[in-house]
Formats: sequence, structure tokens, C-alpha cells
Amino acid sequence: MYHRARNFLVAISIVCVGLFITSSASAEAIITAVNANPANIPFGYSTNISWVMQDNYGAFLTFYCPTGLAVYNVDGSSFPCNTPTAVTSNSVGITFANTTGNTASVRVHITPKDGAGTGYEGGSMDTYLSIGAIPFPITDFTASTNNIVSGGHVTLTWKGNTGVTGSNIQFDCSNDLQFLSITPAIQETLTCGALVYTSNLAGSGSVTVSATNSTLATTTARARVLPMIVSGFYDGTHSMSLLFDVGPRIVVQPGSVTNFTATANRLVSGNQTTLSWNTQNTKAVNLQFTCTSGISTHSVVGTSTQALPCGIPAFTQSVSGTTTSTFMLINTTGLVQNISVLVFPQNADGTYNGTRGAQTNLLVYPPTITPTPPPTPPVSIPVTGIATSPVTQTKTFTSIKGATTFTQYLVRGSSKSQVKQLQQLLSQDATLYPEQLVTGYFGPATDRALKRFQERYTIARPGDEGYGLVGPKTRAKLNSLLDL
Repeated sequence: MYHRARNFLVAISIVCVGLFITSSASAEAIITAVNANPANIPFGYSTNISWVMQDNYGAFLTFYCPTGLAVYNVDGSSFPCNTPTAVTSNSVGITFANTTGNTASVRVHITPKDGAGTGYEGGSMDTYLSIGAIPFPITDFTASTNNIVSGGHVTLTWKGNTGVTGSNIQFDCSNDLQFLSITPAIQETLTCGALVYTSNLAGSGSVTVSATNSTLATTTARARVLPMIVSGFYDGTHSMSLLFDVGPRIVVQPGSVTNFTATANRLVSGNQTTLSWNTQNTKAVNLQFTCTSGISTHSVVGTSTQALPCGIPAFTQSVSGTTTSTFMLINTTGLVQNISVLVFPQNADGTYNGTRGAQTNLLVYPPTITPTPPPTPPVSIPVTGIATSPVTQTKTFTSIKGATTFTQYLVRGSSKSQVKQLQQLLSQDATLYPEQLVTGYFGPATDRALKRFQERYTIARPGDEGYGLVGPKTRAKLNSLLDL
């Protein structure tokens, strides 16, 4: 009896175990076949991945992607890489964007769900896909100009292909060129031969940069746009480039005053004179009056006057580079005073260039003294019945105290002892030497005066030997006028 009971229990156990095994096996779904059509996928094409399951409870689909490869559903929505993703049907349509620059291999892993919705790896199956790279990640790259003035701007614009989500720029250039990023703004100078931006640019976009050339020759530069593989990594093999020229360094010519005159160089205290000037390579000037104690200067505009300082720039703001201004001078010293007026051009940085200005001198008389009128030029007086050509009335020069016979050879730049005597003699005639500077230095004003003297007395003319210098003929004429 005991043995029968034990055998009965064993039989029941075997039946139960058999039922359990059968039940478990029927709950474990299995992938029996996977198909990818096509398995070799060029850029721009899609593939359909389908599978056959035993006991279909759904599945998990996983794409194991290399860096630089992205997966998309055929509707354009992103499909995650390296993450099991639940799918309800037994097929999916997929496209890829391969920015690696090379053909990429992708493992597709399909894991069936069991009756509880859990992935059953024992029934999974793989297939492999070959994904072609994007052949032209950058489809267009242009510059707003291919000839840039040194210091000018250029805008670079590019278009990335489908799937290109980032990019960067690189300049290939010599050390003579300097680039700055205007948009996006970067304060530091951009390095040639290296990636310009520390953050990714858009797959399609534009930047504006300035280019400066330190040489006097036009220099060519190359700009490249590199498509992004993943953030911080770029495909130099499939970049697109363009060339542009940067013009030579702009040489700024210093400004100068080309003409400076006064309507009256001799005036009584309280009277006015109008100063006129012309310049080149500058748009503004300032003036400076050099005067002693007891002399004051005033600018005159209509009926208004404004006191001006002496010894420093007269105006707090520069005035026009080509204009006229009227001034009134007051002399309370009781003596005739020689006032020098300087006009000097303004530099690009707002300072003034005192070495490229011009000067004129004003004799300001006290109210009690009447100015001696400047000498008049020679007058031609026709003599009737004797000669048909006019006879020139010779200008008489007054003697110079302590004068000696001219014996020295004098040219522009000389500072010999007889330069001062030459200036004293010429300054007696304002038509010859309106500046009347007696400095002992043979400068531009003296040079102009001597040439006028030589032309008046037919000693020499432009192009003649000895024109503009004190040689034998000029010395002879000067000595004849000294009245020694």
C-alpha cells in the first residue's frame, strides 16, 4: 500500500513538472528571422527592417551606432542609438545620417518580449547594416566679397547637407594677416591654421570677420568650413574652402597745411585780420598764437568776440581744415609787437602735428603808433616819345646796420651768418617776403622770397642754374642794394 501511494505521488509530480515546462516554453517568444532591405544603404536612402517572431508579444529594437552616426524614422523623427526601444509592429522604416566621413557598420539587435513584457535575450537575433557616409556634408560656401580692403569685413555663408548638425571655421593664412570675429563677437585675434570657434557653429549659417594686412602687398587667404562629426570633432576631409584677397596695409599720409595767409599782417591794436588756410590729408586744424604779456587775441564771429589763450592750441575743438577766421588783437605794451600764428593739422587720433603746419607773423601796433605801410612793388612807368618799352622804377632798400658784403654761398637749409642779413634785406619788401621771418635759418619762406627776388631782377628763373640759391649773380645784385 505504501509503495502504491508513493508511485502515485511521483506520477502526479512528473505531470505537474511537464505542465510547467510546457507553459514556460510557450511564454518565451523567439525571433526566428530578421531581414534588412537593403542592408547596404547609401546616403539619402532608407531601409526596411522586418523580423518574424514566435509568440508575438512585441519586441525591443536596438541600433548600436558608432560616433558620428544618427538614426531617424522615415518621418524624420529621431530614433535613439544604443538604447533598447519598444516597437509594436514587426517592421520599421529607418534612415541614417553618417557624418563620420567613412562607411559605417551598424549592428541591429532585436529582442522579443515575453508574456510579461520583459525582453528575452535568449530569443534575440542580430543583423548588420552598412551605412554610406554623406558624400558632400557642406553643399555651398560663399563669401560676400573676394577682395577685402585691409581692415574691412567679409561675411562667410555655408549650407550643410541633411544630417549635418554643426560646423566650424578655419583660416589658412600667413602671419601677415590678422582676423577678428565680428559676428559672433570674439575679442581675441583668431589663430590661423586652427579651429576658430570653441563652440559648434550651426550646420548651416554665417559668420562675419574682419581681415587686416600688415604688408604693402595684397595677400591671399583660405577659409574652410568643416562639418561636425559630433560635438567638438570635425571632418577635415570633407570640408569646403574658398579663397579671398586682403588688400595691402593702408598707409595714412600725415596731414599738412598747404597755404596760410592773412588779409593784414600789420594792424593797430583793436583792429582785425582774417586768416585763411588750406590743408591736405586732414579735415581739421587748430591755431596757436605766440605772444608776450600785454598782448591778447580774440576770435570774431559777427558781432561776438571770444578771448583766446596764447602759447597753447587756441580752440578747445578743432576747426575746419579749409576755412577762414577773423581775429582781433589787443596791444597794451606801448610798443610794436611781433605775433607769430601757427596753424597745424589734426592727426587721425585727435592730436595735432606741429611739424607739418604753417606760420605767419603779425605786427601789432599800439594805438599811438600808425603802422608803416608795406613797401609797394615796382611800378612800370611808360615814357612817351622816348621809348616804346616801359622803364621800371627800381625799389630802394634801406641800409642794414652792421651789414657786410655778401660773400657766402647760401642754400635752403643753411644757417650761416649771412642768412640773417639776407632775411633782413628781403623782409623790407613784403611783396618779396610777406612772412618777414628773421631767424638766421634758410627755410621754406626764405627760399620762396629769394626766388621772387631772382625773378624780379631777372637773375634766374625756374629751371635755371642757381635758381633758389645765393651764388655769384645773386650776391652781386644783393650787394648792389646794400648801399655800403
